[in-house]
Amino acid sequence: MGKPVSIKDVIGRTLKSLGLEKRVKEAGVVHIWSEAVGEPIDKVTQVIGVRDGVVRVLVENSLWSQELSLRKVEIIRELNDRLGKKLITDIRFQVTHRHES
Repeated sequence: MGKPVSIKDVIGRTLKSLGLEKRVKEAGVVHIWSEAVGEPIDKVTQVIGVRDGVVRVLVENSLWSQELSLRKVEIIRELNDRLGKKLITDIRFQVTHRHES
């Protein structure tokens, strides 16, 4: 009987062999977004997807979109620091155009 292997190691090897390791790590952005950007920004944004290093984010209004575009490099750096790897290369902000009453 062989040496016991942790489920974490098995999943990690499986994801790597299927070529999904990077995609899973990119998806981690959804979970760290609020910590990375802080509460004020988190309240007016929502991560809607991550693909090939590009994070797509819905933003409450055009003023916030412009502000976040100016801070994009800083946010990318913070996300990559938290992910422990340079996975994120760009962020695309999209105004939600929702009207709240």
